[in-house]
Amino acid sequence: MWLRVAIFCGAAPLLAGVTLCGLFLAVAEDRSYESAWVSAGLVVIFSGLALFGLGLVALCAYFFKGRKAGLETRRLVENCILTLMLLFSNFPVAMACTWVANHEMSAYRLYLRNDSAESLKQLTLTWPGDQLVMQELGPGESAELQIRPSAEGEVLFSAMQGGEPCEGVLIGYVSPGLGAESVAVTFFGGCEFKAAER
Repeated sequence: MWLRVAIFCGAAPLLAGVTLCGLFLAVAEDRSYESAWVSAGLVVIFSGLALFGLGLVALCAYFFKGRKAGLETRRLVENCILTLMLLFSNFPVAMACTWVANHEMSAYRLYLRNDSAESLKQLTLTWPGDQLVMQELGPGESAELQIRPSAEGEVLFSAMQGGEPCEGVLIGYVSPGLGAESVAVTFFGGCEFKAAER
């Protein structure tokens, strides 16, 4: 019984954490419940820590009660080592899930749409630490992308539209590690554009 309790204490938070991470990635574009995902992640982490402690206690009880009952020492040691590996595997998996979630939440999402009759050529997006060049965004075309700034600054664009150079600021302030936002950018004729948070 004590071994089953220890195995449960290792497997339950592992399964809960991986499932939560997978569900978050499946709906990561929906920013409306971001704080709920953070809260759920914290619940899994703290519950996992509590279950880890309980699992260690259960494993110790299994070992000493097994010795007292005369169970084979080799079998006891093997079961304890395997269960300890399961319990401790929660830490690297939790760190990996946390990194994945932070990486996803720090991305700024841009939804670009060309509502003009002219193509945007050499559309260049520049942000702190990187840039992206799109050869063309034709009339009526849309594009979605994620950016991850490496420093504080602005997200700028430049392009050619109808033979004229265009430029502007799409996002006035970005920073790494902040709760990011989704911005819809609509381009019109005459280098006019509108950027609004989604």
